[in-house]
Amino acid sequence: MKIIKAAFSKTFPITQYYEKIYLEAELNDGDDARQVLYDLKKQVNTFFYESNAAAEKQMGTQVSDAPIAFGIMLDDIKSCKTLKVLESYKMVVKNKPDLQAAYDEQFKKLSQ
Repeated sequence: MKIIKAAFSKTFPITQYYEKIYLEAELNDGDDARQVLYDLKKQVNTFFYESNAAAEKQMGTQVSDAPIAFGIMLDDIKSCKTLKVLESYKMVVKNKPDLQAAYDEQFKKLSQ
C-alpha cells in the first residue's frame, strides 16, 4: 500500500458553535506519514489559537488562556523535531512566558 496523502482535522468548541479546521498534505517519496500527521496537527492547533486570539483582540475582548490547551502545546513545543515545525508556534508563544521559554529552549536545541 502506498500512502499518497495525509490529513488532519479537529473540531473546537466555540461558545455556541463548533469550528472544524482541516489540513491535507501530499506526501513526497521518503516522507514519514506519521510525522506529516503530527506536523498537520500542530499547524491546526496553532492556527486555531492564533485566529481566535486575533478575533478576540479585534472585538476588544480579553484573550483567555486555556491551561489544558496550552499544557498540551507546551508538550508539543518540546517535542518538535524540526525548526520548520517549531516556527509554527512563534506567534502563539508571544506574551506567554512559560511557552516562550519552552520555545526558546527547543529553538536552541534544534539550531545546533
